[in-house]
Amino acid sequence: MSSEIIFEVTEAEEGGYCASALGYGINTQGETLEELRAMVRDAVVCYFDDPQQAPKIIRLHFPNHSPIKIGTLKSILRNVSAHHQTTVSELLETLDL
Repeated sequence: MSSEIIFEVTEAEEGGYCASALGYGINTQGETLEELRAMVRDAVVCYFDDPQQAPKIIRLHFPNHSPIKIGTLKSILRNVSAHHQTTVSELLETLDL
């Protein structure tokens, strides 16, 4: 039994929020964050038949990342290769990419 369970929370395309438990087959959704928190608690209770087996701590994780743009990646590679006084091609070869 784990003492905690972590849910990754994302905004749903149609509005509201979706939450998925990391390492468990638990998924739920809610229109507001308050509703989502209640739905997550209910989903955890339903998933674990034995309350003694249920994690005592429920965490919601809100990832804050954006996909990197191709232009940004090219710029980063140029800067790194210039710093190491090499070409982008040589840098990628060194990185085995």
